Amino acid sequence: MRVRVLAKRFGIAVIVLVTLGFLVVAAENYRGRRAWDRYMAEAEARGEQLKWKAFMTSAVPDDQNFAATPLLAPLFDTRWDAATGHLIYADSNRVNQLKSLFGWHRHLTIREPGWRASEPIDLAARQEALRSATNSADADLLALHAREAGDPAADLLFLLQQHHDELEEIRAAVQRPYSHIQVESYDEQLTAQMPYFAVVKSFFRAFQTKALAELAQGNTDAAAEDVHAIMALAGTLKHEPLLISGLVRMAAFSTVFQPLWEGLARRQWTDEQLAGFEAKLKQVNMIEEMAFWLRGERVFNLGYFASRKGQVDLGNGVDSRMRNRYGRMPAGWRYQNQVEIARMYDDYVLPVLHPEVPMVDLARNFELEQESKTLTRTWHPYRVMAMSLLPAVQKMAPKSAQNQADVHLARVACALERHYLAEGEYPKQLEDLAPRFLDPVPVDPVNGLSLHYRPIEGGRFVLYSVGSDLDDDGGRFPPVERAQRGVDCDWVWGYDAR
Repeated sequence: MRVRVLAKRFGIAVIVLVTLGFLVVAAENYRGRRAWDRYMAEAEARGEQLKWKAFMTSAVPDDQNFAATPLLAPLFDTRWDAATGHLIYADSNRVNQLKSLFGWHRHLTIREPGWRASEPIDLAARQEALRSATNSADADLLALHAREAGDPAADLLFLLQQHHDELEEIRAAVQRPYSHIQVESYDEQLTAQMPYFAVVKSFFRAFQTKALAELAQGNTDAAAEDVHAIMALAGTLKHEPLLISGLVRMAAFSTVFQPLWEGLARRQWTDEQLAGFEAKLKQVNMIEEMAFWLRGERVFNLGYFASRKGQVDLGNGVDSRMRNRYGRMPAGWRYQNQVEIARMYDDYVLPVLHPEVPMVDLARNFELEQESKTLTRTWHPYRVMAMSLLPAVQKMAPKSAQNQADVHLARVACALERHYLAEGEYPKQLEDLAPRFLDPVPVDPVNGLSLHYRPIEGGRFVLYSVGSDLDDDGGRFPPVERAQRGVDCDWVWGYDAR
């Protein structure tokens, strides 16, 4: 009898506990949904877009689409194998050929600080590295080894001539007004773009090498065309919504500055060429672009917590493996994690970006990094992903600031050289460049203040940003390793020796 009573009481207790558990989960789901609905309403009122499709470019005719040029088309003639999570290429041989273009570049392992440390690229060292690669099966290198050695620039131009048609096709294709990759999901987007990025980066390096070699031979018109080709090619990545595409664009765009700097150092560019470079650089706003990439990345992050039943309409197929993992969470937790991710960007990332200047408030970014560290020390089910993402995402602000500083320094350097060509000397202050050569004079994108500038003896100048540490080091060229990393030093454009 007593056993039956105890069993009955135990059964009642289990029922009560299960009922309470269901009530707690139901209440949590309700609270989570309410929190997400409130956030969505606030975000929409601010004009924020939280749907993946809002960041995707619309389909365009092939003759207006850079990515549809015949050379690159095999990279996108694919089918998606959902079972393996891979793209299957219709013509894998042609894709492999594309991936191997300019393969000789992998033998150029010399670390060269370049313009950041006021140093030209050593073409002779590149020639030696390539002619020493005697064990390579690369067809272009075999052709190089079969000919008598010329001067370094001639050897490099010979290698590039092996793919003259491919270079010219890309040079023509970048004039198309759009670049669009037609995919149905995030998985496909990322998988399709990684080999595409690798191929595009090989063309950036090729055009940069060609520009440097043409300058060495005095062919400034050809070199100017190559610099413009680099900028136009970088422009094809501008509207891709993934953060990784932004990082590739910034890295690729940085290949512009070495040939531009070397042509200025040798006073090879004409006034017309310099005006053309400055006009193109003026159109680049890396702070605005970074805000776009981060907002796109936020949407993908939110999609990880959308249920497989389409709990939140964020778009098709956002990284199915991670989505399935987080989709097993209680619905309330998923909603709360979405709120925390969205607010992470609102509170700790986007406020420091000021595209209208353009500048990044790096002082405020440092304060927010310190504040956010207190959050990462404690675990909370609502912040599972937000806190793991935040440190990496916050590093994007100084990265975009440095890239914008490079653009501003290059623009001002072009204007200074135009002033020198017109007046026979550099101006006493940057304000003297406006409005004839610059309108207006760009600011230091790390703080919104004036860039630092001083003419020096010998008809040269030093121009610099105070850098990510916000300390004015007087525009001294930093040690090579610091110049390459761009940290704890001024970002300098000049021709002075360390």
